[in-house]
Parts: sequence; C-alpha cells; structure tokens
Amino acid sequence: MSEAPAKIRINQKEGTIEVEGSEEFVLKILQEHRELFISTKADKTTFPKKGRKLKKSESLEVRPKRKRQSPTIEAIDVDLSAGEGYPSLKDFYNEKKPKSFLEKTTLFTYYLTEYKGIDEVSPGHLLTCYRGVNSKLPKNIPQTILDAKNDKGWLTADSSSSVAKISNLGINLVEHELPRNKND
Repeated sequence: MSEAPAKIRINQKEGTIEVEGSEEFVLKILQEHRELFISTKADKTTFPKKGRKLKKSESLEVRPKRKRQSPTIEAIDVDLSAGEGYPSLKDFYNEKKPKSFLEKTTLFTYYLTEYKGIDEVSPGHLLTCYRGVNSKLPKNIPQTILDAKNDKGWLTADSSSSVAKISNLGINLVEHELPRNKND
C-alpha cells in the first residue's frame, strides 16, 4: 500500500493555497507560492513585483480585519404623537410604508423637520423614531445617514454625519414616491 499523498491548503484571505501530491511536489509548490503574500503595516496585503524575492525581514503573516463597532447613540426625547394638522409618526410611517433603512431614515428626517420643526436631525432623534415605530434598528445610524446622502441624495449631512437635513430629493421621495408600488 502506498503512502497517503501530502496535502497543503492555502487560502488567499488567510494566506493559504490547497495542494495535494507527493511530499517533494507539495514542498516545491509551497516554496514557489510563499512569496505571493507579503503583509504590510496595516491590514493590507500587497503582491511583490514579478521576480522580486522576499526579504528576511518581511513577514508572510496576513492579519484579519478588525470589525468596526457601531457607535453608541443615546435616544433624544421627541414627542412623536399627532398634532394639529399632522399625524403621529407611527400613522405617517404606516401610511408611507418605507422598506429600507435609507427610506426609513429619510422619512423620519422629513417628519421631524416638517412636523416637529427640528431642522438638524441627529442620530439620537432617529433612534427615537426607529423605536417609536417598533422598527429594527440599522447597525450604524450615522452610516445610514451618510448612505442616504451619498447613495441616494435624499439627505444632506455634515462630515461627521451627526446632523442630517432633508434634501429636495428626500422631500420628493416622501411626498411623491412613498408608498412604493409592489413592482418598484
């Protein structure tokens, strides 16, 4: 009975490659491909120029990316009940039926601006709104503000995304496009 073939597994994200064959073949492949991955100061992986050999000081270690933590946000107390001439947030939300976090964040910003007179809406205001309508929270409210600004143009925001304002596109979304048709 012959020996079991030698195996090696190398994953690019982890710096590994899968190879199976004789021990000599596997060692040869390992030597040839060791030079593909060089870890730099940050968590970036760079590839050496063609024909360049590894220096003794260079590491083959590839570090895993660190997960970013969502910022801690404190809710800001806002009266979300109906007033004279306008609905409660919950009724307005149920009428407009926003689907995505971007639509919800835009709708909440519109409601707070148009009906509650809050010109600069903070993540704390939005947290109160999400809770007020019993909606699941986005992972990162400031990032949701930036996405509504950068991806859709529905909001404007300062560079730290700590203050959101409704844009003309956001007003059009809430007043004319919501609720969306089932085909949208």
